[in-house]
Amino acid sequence: MKKELLRESMERISLNKQIEVRKIISSIEKDARSKSKPKKCILCGEEQTSFCNSHTIPEFVLKTIGRDGYFCTGASLSINVSNKETVGLKNTITFNIICDKCDNELFQKYENPDEYDNRINNEILSEIALKNYLRTYSKRLIEKEIYTFLSKEGNIVDTKLVAIDLDINEAIQHIEYAKKKKLFYKIDEIDLDYRVPFAYQGEIYLTNGFDDKIINDIYLMDKKYKMQGLHICVFPLETKTKIILFIKDGDQRYRDFYKYYRKLSLEEKLYVINYMILIYEEDWVINPNYSFVINDMTTKDIIATYSEGFSDYYFSLYDTIKDYRLYSKGNVYNFLTKKMEST
Repeated sequence: MKKELLRESMERISLNKQIEVRKIISSIEKDARSKSKPKKCILCGEEQTSFCNSHTIPEFVLKTIGRDGYFCTGASLSINVSNKETVGLKNTITFNIICDKCDNELFQKYENPDEYDNRINNEILSEIALKNYLRTYSKRLIEKEIYTFLSKEGNIVDTKLVAIDLDINEAIQHIEYAKKKKLFYKIDEIDLDYRVPFAYQGEIYLTNGFDDKIINDIYLMDKKYKMQGLHICVFPLETKTKIILFIKDGDQRYRDFYKYYRKLSLEEKLYVINYMILIYEEDWVINPNYSFVINDMTTKDIIATYSEGFSDYYFSLYDTIKDYRLYSKGNVYNFLTKKMEST
């Protein structure tokens, strides 16, 4: 209901008003990005005057689904009026907190397309996880600056700032874990014999699985309570698609989830993976020719953005579980069953 009312109110805003809002939000975000940039590379600790524009999803993956070098993302197609409908390769899911040397040296395996002809090993999983953790860390630094600004403007955001600080501290620990190439547990690796028009790489904190059993209590503000993430990759390649699901070794709260998941058929698995990404994330990418499906309300209703339920710490855990329960079947548009036509 909240999402529907929010969209209806946005539709009633005039074009001039939307432009005005876009300028205000863009100004706040630009200032926050500038203030959030560290003085040293997060990975090597060397002082930097500029940072690498690092892609979370490898460029060779993105290039397989672009249309003349342009893409649609979950953020660009959401109700967030600060975003444009399409974005170029340079600005598609990037962060700027590491140096060029680290970006070139520490991700050689997973950014090599030849590696995806084989089964994925722990070294590649570590590199993928490290990129995911860095992206999360960067986003939280920016969010902290935004909410600090809002706090100064008189908005009540203390709870949000506490949550962001917890996320930042956890991200630092995760980065150190992945840098040391420690173990990750692969839940599934799927090879599709066609190229999908959809790409994603990231870490999702599932609140619950296929039942109401809690996996991550996102409202628990306790330094001792550690969030456990599910890493998902959807990599369309030249003639096929590689999909990977994995977790940190020892993250036991996912056991019931993957035991149930592994009993599903391939079609059901693809639906679940697609569904999880859409309801939890906005850092996914699609070919612009497929953006028409966002007009389908069955998909549009579940797209998660920063301004909506999942990141809103003032909703109850019960409501979150109800809204984010997983299903192996449904009527949400499934990008992972679609073969991308030549563009």
